[in-house]
Amino acid sequence: MNRFPLFSNPPRNVLVTTHRNVDFDAFASTYGTAIALRRMNVNVKVALFGSKPHWFDDACSQAIPNPYRSTIPTVWNELDADRAIALVDASDIYRCIDDDSIDVRLWCVVDHHNVDPQTVNADHVVIDADAPACAVVLYDLARAANVDIDSVLARIWHIGLAGDSVGFSASSTTYRTHAYAAELLRIAPDAHAIYAQLSKMTVGLSDIFSAGKTMSDMEMIYAPQKPDNAINVIAFPCDSAVESHILMRMFGALHLDESIDVIAYVCPNGDNEKSLRVSFRSQNGTAYELARRVADELGVKYGGHDNAAGIQKVFDYEPLDLIDVIFDVAHPYRRG
Repeated sequence: MNRFPLFSNPPRNVLVTTHRNVDFDAFASTYGTAIALRRMNVNVKVALFGSKPHWFDDACSQAIPNPYRSTIPTVWNELDADRAIALVDASDIYRCIDDDSIDVRLWCVVDHHNVDPQTVNADHVVIDADAPACAVVLYDLARAANVDIDSVLARIWHIGLAGDSVGFSASSTTYRTHAYAAELLRIAPDAHAIYAQLSKMTVGLSDIFSAGKTMSDMEMIYAPQKPDNAINVIAFPCDSAVESHILMRMFGALHLDESIDVIAYVCPNGDNEKSLRVSFRSQNGTAYELARRVADELGVKYGGHDNAAGIQKVFDYEPLDLIDVIFDVAHPYRRG
């Protein structure tokens, strides 16, 4: 890692970007990278795609000091290919942008999703599929490059770590997760308080009720004695990515009955109301497998982890019709 050029030998101009529809880890990975590079006098630009999270401005004001907010331009839905592109918390640039015809060569890719590095179109690649968040992969790279990791970087990267582990409550939380948290909290003791404040914006009961969802809106395919390779699924059509995040956090907190394998949320794909995306969540490692099956059925791309995966850019389907496809794939015997 100490020879990886992201922090050890960056060019003068770097654009940092991440996957569409920014979550806490994508936010932390992007801005942690940008701040570290800015301190090396690199001209840094951040490009983000998809819908802007409702917590984004608060996260910037709480985690990013004014000098960096003013010197790191942030743009939405714009790709500056004249700069070396660093892609973090993702490995496929076409999961960020809508135009598959653009020929983009990436300079550096840093990710923690389950991806074969040989398939990544980039000059330099680090994939740590065992890492609890991309933010801590970047933390490791920064340490290896002797970057001065102060309370600013520690706060930001802790937001990513805490966010991807759902406040250290996800079933994927391990000793390594807590070890990173301890290191970052040693540097910035107030880091978790900042994450806790931001996460409250997404999980309040008033937000859940205002989303207008009732149990009657839930679609479910379930078999007490399910056949081999079948997956029991609960699925919701959602009006927005924000609403899907609220429902995801709500059900994650409930620790679903073991008979339910996957929760799926179907919602508009960022700013493009003409296409849909699906988020899959599980606690038994089946979310990624179901995402793979559905993506193969639809001919679209998929990605993620064992317990958190997704597909996007699904055209020509209404939400309930897409849910029916998910059910057909989850329980193949329904087609027989």
